[in-house]
Amino acid sequence: MNTGSWNALNLSATEVHPTAVRATAVGFVAAIGRLGAALGTLLFGVMATSSATLPLFVSAASLMLSAAVAATLPETREHAMT
Repeated sequence: MNTGSWNALNLSATEVHPTAVRATAVGFVAAIGRLGAALGTLLFGVMATSSATLPLFVSAASLMLSAAVAATLPETREHAMT
């Protein structure tokens, strides 16, 4: 599961950004992803102590929000990425 998530981040970052800023974009996406993973691990434990279902609802909302944002990404097929 984790490998698939990182692959999706790397693919989306390379597809959406032009060549001139692609390496910076991939690095930024990786850094934000790792920050989110660290914060998520910390917050999941805090939420689990207060409610058994709260972490599940927060995870589901996060996944739905991510899917909605991904659906708005532009199509880059047949476009020059200079």
